Amino acid sequence: MPKPTAARTTKRDAGARAKSSRTSVVATRVTALAAGPVAGWPKWESHFARIPFDRGTVDAEYNRYSGLYRDTLRRFSSVSGGPRAVTYATKFTVDGDGSGGAQPGDEDPRPDTSLHYHDKPNWSQATALNALRTSFAVIPGENASRPTFAALGIGLGDIGIAFFGRGKAAAFIYGDIGPVTKVGEGSITMAKLLGMDWPPFMNSSAATGGFTVSEMATFAPGVVHVAFPGSRDRPDKMTDLLTQSQLDTAAWGLFDRWMASFGA
Repeated sequence: MPKPTAARTTKRDAGARAKSSRTSVVATRVTALAAGPVAGWPKWESHFARIPFDRGTVDAEYNRYSGLYRDTLRRFSSVSGGPRAVTYATKFTVDGDGSGGAQPGDEDPRPDTSLHYHDKPNWSQATALNALRTSFAVIPGENASRPTFAALGIGLGDIGIAFFGRGKAAAFIYGDIGPVTKVGEGSITMAKLLGMDWPPFMNSSAATGGFTVSEMATFAPGVVHVAFPGSRDRPDKMTDLLTQSQLDTAAWGLFDRWMASFGA
């Protein structure tokens, strides 16, 4: 069982998945999209009309992460007593790890996650998050060659809201630590809530779900995360947000407070 703070050295992504299945899925998408944008594909503004992106400060140092849309990571200071926030847009790889069991076609199944449910007295006894039950995102592990998410104040247990281009949104919790050079990964539940069960363009499976770095231009502006640094409910790498309903209430409550602080 990995230690709760340990970063993974490898994880599924475009180059680590089974080539045959991935190639067929990508070919289907490219063929379907070759004639132009998907009919009814919403514009950025239709999702984020209330979010004052221009009030944030771009931190271009984070462009060094693979999977991040360039110059999308912005820091927002607290305004009028509202929470601090960080926004950024990424590709999306689907994570099937945790207590839900190995998922079909997943070549790198792991029974543990870095964050656990607080259902036992300590981390080592507590249950790993369940990718089939909880919408969780993955934080890149620390690496001396890149600025860390810890430097943004973001850590395990912090929460936020993610948006995707089909008009979908998902409350999420940072529940796992992943590759040190990549960003843009979340659980099966997060993928489903974001509307990624969308044949023939994409799906929410841990084997071939989401979209890769090579497809970022096709699915721009990607998955936009609004994260709230320091919002974790416990300091011990466990969470009392045991259900998606509890997570929804906590994350949307913070989002509404953040919007209200800007008068939006």
